[in-house]
Amino acid sequence: MVFIFSRIFRRMISTNPTSNFVTLSNRPIVQTNGETVQGSLKLHYWEWQGRQPSILFCHAASFHGRCYDRIINEALHGFHVIALDFRGHGRSQTHPPPYHFRWHGEDVLQFIETLHLNKDNLIGIGHSLGGYALICAAAIAPRRLFQSLLLLDPVILPSSMYEDYDRYSSSVDFIRRRKKPMVIY
Repeated sequence: MVFIFSRIFRRMISTNPTSNFVTLSNRPIVQTNGETVQGSLKLHYWEWQGRQPSILFCHAASFHGRCYDRIINEALHGFHVIALDFRGHGRSQTHPPPYHFRWHGEDVLQFIETLHLNKDNLIGIGHSLGGYALICAAAIAPRRLFQSLLLLDPVILPSSMYEDYDRYSSSVDFIRRRKKPMVIY
């Protein structure tokens, strides 16, 4: 009976992360008139308390930080886990498009620095856009950021592709161009 109760209690504890906000300063924000200005960006994150190493989850586009709950609760119970909501996702601050790829990487870098996460005990796990953001943060950081990275289908493309996406991301033409039927001879 005690064993069953402890397993149920353990799952109850691990499924209740704290909801937190952090404000990053001097970040690019798109105004309603389309102008990009430097300002404060309020990001939301979920945190499960536990032992080291700390594990930072970065989600794919159109997802949010809680999409990893099952993995966190089943496989990572007892570890210190942080699941970030990117700008425009989950409970984080939104603004009109575009949401440039590089901004997500810069946001992750400043997020890690603001929370004083320790590079010797920090593992980054990212899917798609989240994988790109972690790699970007690691590449632009003045020092090593992560003990290790686990990337699931990261968006790693030539830089010109990111520029194209950024230029057309809010345009219907970009979507049409991507969805052209393939001609096979």
